[in-house]
Amino acid sequence: MVDLESLERLVSANDYPHLVSQVDVDNIRSIVNAHPSLFEKSWDERGSKRRDSGTVFIREYIQDPMNGLKDVDIKNLYGFFFTATAQVGQYQSYGDSYVHRNPILNYFLGNRVLVFDADNPTEVYEEHIDFETFPMFSASRKYICEFVSALTGNQDTSSLEVILDKIDSLDPSTEDNFDFSLNYLVHKKYNNSVELHLYKSANDDTGVEDIIADVAGSKRTKFFNNSKSSVTCMGSNYTDDNTNVLIDITFGQEGLEKNFGQSMMPMKKRNAPTGTLSTDNMQQYNEFRNNHNSSMVSMSDNLENFQWLPEGWKKELQTWEDCRWTENVFATFKVNARHEGNTFRLAYGFVGKKNGNEPS
Repeated sequence: MVDLESLERLVSANDYPHLVSQVDVDNIRSIVNAHPSLFEKSWDERGSKRRDSGTVFIREYIQDPMNGLKDVDIKNLYGFFFTATAQVGQYQSYGDSYVHRNPILNYFLGNRVLVFDADNPTEVYEEHIDFETFPMFSASRKYICEFVSALTGNQDTSSLEVILDKIDSLDPSTEDNFDFSLNYLVHKKYNNSVELHLYKSANDDTGVEDIIADVAGSKRTKFFNNSKSSVTCMGSNYTDDNTNVLIDITFGQEGLEKNFGQSMMPMKKRNAPTGTLSTDNMQQYNEFRNNHNSSMVSMSDNLENFQWLPEGWKKELQTWEDCRWTENVFATFKVNARHEGNTFRLAYGFVGKKNGNEPS
């Protein structure tokens, strides 16, 4: 079930015409109708796998070398949170009877996001899973490669090993530092590749250029220069105490792809955690809320300055979580650099009606 009634109320208010429209309502309805077994039960109904009654709106667009984002074509994707109950150390992809068994799955946090393409609502476009941060060392790097190999069917992970082998949480110089630890994984079902998101725990961009060089194979390539330029643009976000930054690399059927991504999001939640009240610890609540809002302003200002946001989106993003009709959440902004240029993803969503009981 998706709370389309609250979503339609949000659309009718026309407070966010650039971020949500009736097209989204129609697209979501077609996805729900195509998968009755996934959406037949309410999130709080016994036997339901839904984590909430909302949707993640994912807008994907490409920066034109000549025209920038003028008249940009937006690809609309929609994500839905589900619980993925399994035995410890196991994971079963949606629609697959095979049960993966791997030690890194001991750190799986139990939720997955199934993403659908509005142009093909019957098929899962991507499957996202998240992890509790764990140390990177020889054994964990080996298990990551084995899991990626099992998902993609590509048994030659040597190109991925080149990147991961240089990340060592147990090295005396970096001990107890989980910089570049696996935090999030995206299985792109449409081309059977895996995107590994590595958490940048240190507030700097140290080591990022080295990873780009390893992915590129040479610093004398357009891909390397494009990637390095995107890191330069995001430099202040790496050092912002209120903003999380992750980098991502992609492994597919031909091995490691010439594709370097960066994601950013606020470090703190805007609202009190589910099951608590702001009055439980008002000082901490105000501190976290201010940190969150500061990060949102900083990110949106940077995105507009770099002309990475379509016209009219910045103002609506900054007030998205103040919505009167639905409980809204900003998720992440993502830039991927390739030889051809930059591709962007903006993710934001709602979890249900305003002041509802759904976890956010």
